[in-house]
Amino acid sequence: MTFDLKAFWEENRRCSDRFTTDKPRLALSLGIGEDVIKSVAGVTNHPRFYKDYAYQQRVRAQAGEIIERETGIAIGPAINAGSVTFASLFGGEVVYPDNAPPWIRPVIHHQDDIRAAIRRVDGADLRTLGIMPWWLEWRQRILDEYGVDMTTGYSFHGPATMSAMLCGTTRFLYFVYDYPELMRELYRAIEETGLRFMREMREFMGLSMRGMGVYDDDSALLSPKLFAEYEYPVLERWYAAFCPDPADRRYFHSDGDMSHLLDLLRQLGVSHVNLGPQVDLLRIRERMPRTVIHGHIPPFLVRNGNPDEIAALIARQFRQVGHDGGMVVETAGSLNEGTPLENMRAMMVAVDRHCRFDGRG
Repeated sequence: MTFDLKAFWEENRRCSDRFTTDKPRLALSLGIGEDVIKSVAGVTNHPRFYKDYAYQQRVRAQAGEIIERETGIAIGPAINAGSVTFASLFGGEVVYPDNAPPWIRPVIHHQDDIRAAIRRVDGADLRTLGIMPWWLEWRQRILDEYGVDMTTGYSFHGPATMSAMLCGTTRFLYFVYDYPELMRELYRAIEETGLRFMREMREFMGLSMRGMGVYDDDSALLSPKLFAEYEYPVLERWYAAFCPDPADRRYFHSDGDMSHLLDLLRQLGVSHVNLGPQVDLLRIRERMPRTVIHGHIPPFLVRNGNPDEIAALIARQFRQVGHDGGMVVETAGSLNEGTPLENMRAMMVAVDRHCRFDGRG
């Protein structure tokens, strides 16, 4: 049976991501990131993909033709820089492995390195730090060549993830216990840098000051006590700065198991959440009754499963939670490299058939 890709995405635009059943069906979000793009295009030279502007845009165009034909999703020009942009502001060297996305070499090895890292960003022009100079150069090239205005500033890595990248994960956790005052200084620096980056980039690019997202995988490693002491004040200030009204979008993502921290996320007023598949869907709804859940499909199921398994899970999750209108169907974390495009289509078909409010299913 044929499936009308164009009609699906046209209807999808009418499906609000707000907590309501006043829409044709649940919205579907397929965040096709650089891992999928490289996989579809058969990229083997990963450093070149991240360092060579022209090559990256050719790869995106090549993959985009295939992805749009199979899923109806247009892949235009963009900047793929991995997940190093924010941590690079603090001076970490960007490492480009042969077969993986870039990562940041830690800059904090000893407690004495903490204040040195803080001094790098204190009062500095953030547009001149880390990878931002070439990011902004690529942005201008895309604007000149394609007429596409790339933006940044609507999100930031959470302080636990930033600290783990700057210190190394194990060292970060030791330092929280061994040098709490120094780590509070680092957290304050991350807080200020995040505020400045989001505010200054939005001002520079003429963007709205409302709404923001936090991406903080490593916050899942903290106990409720440590989260309340270290994370909560930073996130509270960020959300207050950019999401002062109840209607403003307070988004939070973590691939980790945040089961023990759901109450604190609710207290922060998080309006949209995307959590790792280890977190039980019904528990999220129980602890966060008015939060829109983005998920909750395991990425490995979409990569390794078959269309029937994917459809069965989407239908079950709609019966469990999605029927209340407070859900956007997507993976609980990013789509993985090697995810078959036919399984993405299976998600589309399943949402169209099993997640409706207009009685057409």
